[in-house]
Amino acid sequence: MAVTAIVIIKDGLARRSQFMTLPNDTHLDVDIYMCDEKFIPAGRPLQGVDERSEEDYHRELRKEAKAAGQFDADHSTNPEWNPE
Repeated sequence: MAVTAIVIIKDGLARRSQFMTLPNDTHLDVDIYMCDEKFIPAGRPLQGVDERSEEDYHRELRKEAKAAGQFDADHSTNPEWNPE
């Protein structure tokens, strides 16, 4: 399981999310959690699937989030997947 943490600031409020993935035989299960200020997941996740590998999914998500100034490396796993 890998995690990418995102912080989106809108209207002065920080909204924190964690994208957690779990690969299986045919696809990647993706759970998206809203989190509190300590990045503790709160409530039930939004659930989805993706056809990419776990590494490709997180690399692309992190690259896009970093470009938008939203990637939180401190609360993400697998630092070797972080963008330069």
